[in-house]
Amino acid sequence: MRALSHAMMHQLKDDFAMLFHDREFPDEENQQVTKLCSKLDNFASLLHLTPCNHRNKFKGKLLPVSYDTIQGIPTICPDTPICLNTNCEPRGLLQASRLRDIPLVTLIKDNTVYQDVPVLSGRCTICDTTYYSNHERFKDNYGIWNKCYLNSARFLKVGQSFYLIENCLIQF
Repeated sequence: MRALSHAMMHQLKDDFAMLFHDREFPDEENQQVTKLCSKLDNFASLLHLTPCNHRNKFKGKLLPVSYDTIQGIPTICPDTPICLNTNCEPRGLLQASRLRDIPLVTLIKDNTVYQDVPVLSGRCTICDTTYYSNHERFKDNYGIWNKCYLNSARFLKVGQSFYLIENCLIQF
């Protein structure tokens, strides 16, 4: 675990500090490795990837990990992380909705159905443009709200809670 922690520190270089809160970042490299080991060990225990239980009693040899069970969490989000409005300077988007208000939908990708997929949207704090996975909402020069659907959208929205990803789109 120490070797893995040290390798992660080496790979991340200056970004390594992101793994710690400001108050918990250790000064010495040895303490940094130890602190990261502790975080990784707790995470492995949470995922049941250790051969010991919470009392450090040996449970038995770990079974092989199936790559089918290690998958990303599908999320529907805008294609851009920054504001692209020509009247605004490029800046990072903030999440447009509160965590409790994020809709969960059904997504079909590569003939696989995913339930409860979150649909995220981003908003620019300066020009109030809102970015979605398939359209943008913005104010024009007269202050009127407009909606622009994207030809390059990777997701097709069908109804209120059903999305298809580009691989499953029907082509004519």
